Amino acid sequence: MGRISISGEAIYGDVRFLCDAIGNRNVGTRGEVEAARYIADRFKESGLQGVSIEEFDQPLSCQPGEASLRVPSQGGRVIDCYPLGFCRSTPDGGITRDLLVVDPIELKTEDLKGKIALCAHPNYEYVVGKEMDGLIVADMTPWPTYHNLYQLAEKGPIPPGVSISLTDAYTIIGLRMTSAYLDVQQDIKQVKAHNVAATLPGRTRQFIAVFAHFDSVPVGGTGADNAGGVAMLLGLARSMAGLKLRRGIKFIALSAEEVGSGGAVTYAKKHLSELDDCVFAINIDGGGAILGRNLLSVTGSDSLLEHIKKVISDTDHNVSQICLRPGSMDSLPFNIKGIPSLYYNRNHYNTHSHHDTSYLLSEKRLKESTEFLVELLTRLAQTEKSPFSEKLPSELIQKATDNLLARGYFFP
Repeated sequence: MGRISISGEAIYGDVRFLCDAIGNRNVGTRGEVEAARYIADRFKESGLQGVSIEEFDQPLSCQPGEASLRVPSQGGRVIDCYPLGFCRSTPDGGITRDLLVVDPIELKTEDLKGKIALCAHPNYEYVVGKEMDGLIVADMTPWPTYHNLYQLAEKGPIPPGVSISLTDAYTIIGLRMTSAYLDVQQDIKQVKAHNVAATLPGRTRQFIAVFAHFDSVPVGGTGADNAGGVAMLLGLARSMAGLKLRRGIKFIALSAEEVGSGGAVTYAKKHLSELDDCVFAINIDGGGAILGRNLLSVTGSDSLLEHIKKVISDTDHNVSQICLRPGSMDSLPFNIKGIPSLYYNRNHYNTHSHHDTSYLLSEKRLKESTEFLVELLTRLAQTEKSPFSEKLPSELIQKATDNLLARGYFFP
């Protein structure tokens, strides 16, 4: 088999379209639907078989409206903020309350009724059902980042809240501000979401699953998380579609990752019997960041880890870290079926914020990462016998099961 041609320009072109032409792809929005259609069209153009868009109900989606914070409350400094995903809204017109700086553990023990609390990143379970009027969370970054509290939303009401930058938090504390105006408006509802799947058939029933989520958080995060990963998925499809392989490859673009991996769980349940023939899964979550690092996590045996390290060495791929660990969120439904997996991530510190844009992704890095995955995939798809154990150890299967059960998902 000759060297496969990969166009970094085409991969980056997909990034630009997903980020700049479509933009936000929060589940249940027009952008999410447009992205699903775009991905399906690219799969068809590549010559893949069985291209389908699979619609499903996503129980909870958060559509934020206005979120604003002023400190002190009357005519004070306007603070850049994001709403906490799935928190309650304030009454129309917002609220003005006394502001109290607390330790995160005090959210569990202090009487905060009638107060707005400011603290460092807390254990959000402490605030479920808590009688407090508002919450301000200080992120350890120069800007706020968006926090999805979907896992807790069904356990009880979450007080209206926002996240702010560490700099703004220290300003509030340093100027000894004692009151705040908070306005958070958002709609939490059931929506329709969409997965997109296509197949490159092999000579046997066995296949490898490669997937990336294409939805984004409501406030931004459209670049490395995860237009870069989706563009790499499309690049893999373009470059490999004409190959004759022993094992097939299923290319899957998943939605609803940002709200509890609903797309991955739904896909795995719908195709449960097919997964008996799946020997390996690759989750591309974060791709192409200029200032990122290639971080790989392997869920499987020591022999799988060694095999991937060998491919890294043979290709001189620049990897900052590779380690064994339990599966990533979208990989868990595959791990429950005993399927080993690789989590491929090249991210930066701008995800879940409006700073995660196409301009912070690199055509060169996208091409390098795609080239590595092409080599890994072709080796595994062509070999007669896998160079690693094709089933997960029972303890990892149990960890994946427990993790999904904790998120409210049950698999038969």
